[in-house]
Amino acid sequence: MTRSSRSICSTYTLPRVGPRIDPEFVATRVWSLRKEALSDDSIYCPWAETGSQNEDPLVSHNLLGMESPETPSELIRLLTQLLDTPRKLKSALREAQLLWNGHLKGEINWHGLIMACCLKVAEPAVLNGSNEIERHS
Repeated sequence: MTRSSRSICSTYTLPRVGPRIDPEFVATRVWSLRKEALSDDSIYCPWAETGSQNEDPLVSHNLLGMESPETPSELIRLLTQLLDTPRKLKSALREAQLLWNGHLKGEINWHGLIMACCLKVAEPAVLNGSNEIERHS
């Protein structure tokens, strides 16, 4: 291989191959997991209460401030970007479900748990500490 062909090969990146994830699919999976988390009536979940100060991060709003179910919420858009394959989504949601049902039910904010599990799957260096982050920068 000549020097010029090596440099061309090393700078060219192949397009991403594999299934893309749809925001509606992410929303459906997250909503069903949330519904399961709220199914235990013996647990009070303040994170599920909505009001003027506490908006549901899974619900999007249109320009008039009304709920807009056809538009993915900001949280769903972020999760779709983080978990760009069905495998990553399934792994993150499975981990959140196991942690919630295992010993965290009612102890923490469910939305925070979902985000932490998604970060752990998509970007493990973020939760491993600053040493990992410094090595990659």
